[in-house]
Amino acid sequence: AGVIRSFAPHIDLAKVGFPLSAYIHLTLRQVDFDKVIARVATIPYVTQADSMAGAEDLTCRVVARDHEHLETISLGLMRIEGVERIRTDIVLRHRIPHRLSQLIREL
Repeated sequence: AGVIRSFAPHIDLAKVGFPLSAYIHLTLRQVDFDKVIARVATIPYVTQADSMAGAEDLTCRVVARDHEHLETISLGLMRIEGVERIRTDIVLRHRIPHRLSQLIREL
């Protein structure tokens, strides 16, 4: 029925060299939205991107080797044509991992 979309493995990214994660929020020129999304999709360090309602247009979850690498990723996103501004929030610790079992039980 299409309910289960993936059986992807859960990888400890810190153990494979990416201990730092952050959310980078992008404000975009609206006419360039699709072009920016296509370019962001080519960046391997972006693990997820969501359109947002609010001050920013796109929020990207990224992983990095260290703070210098995160800055390089941020500057790369800023250089994409159509990106007007970025804001970065560094994740200190993942407190509640991605989960769905409690939601399934509620159904």
